[in-house]
This record gives sequence, C-alpha cells and structure tokens, in this order.
Amino acid sequence: MIRPGARAFPHTYKRHGFNDFDGYYAAGESTWYYYQYADTVIATDDEYEQ
Repeated sequence: MIRPGARAFPHTYKRHGFNDFDGYYAAGESTWYYYQYADTVIATDDEYEQ
C-alpha cells in the first residue's frame, strides 16, 4: 500500500512501429506512475482484498 502523502514519479513510455496485423502505423505514449519502495507498506490480507 502507498503511504499517505507519498509522491508518485511519472515515467512515460513511447510506442512506435508498424502493426502488420491491422496494417497501420501505431504510435503514441502512455504514462505510468511509480512510488519509491520506502513510500510503501505491506498490506494485510483484508486490506489487499479491498
């Protein structure tokens, strides 16, 4: 679980290339957010199920 007040660090991935199956050029990007390990705590089973 993420500690309250923890700061997320964005990382943007760029996608590019030709998709042979669909026959078009697929390009774009997506951003994922990561937390430092120190900003996390182990969840109990009940918290995980929520």
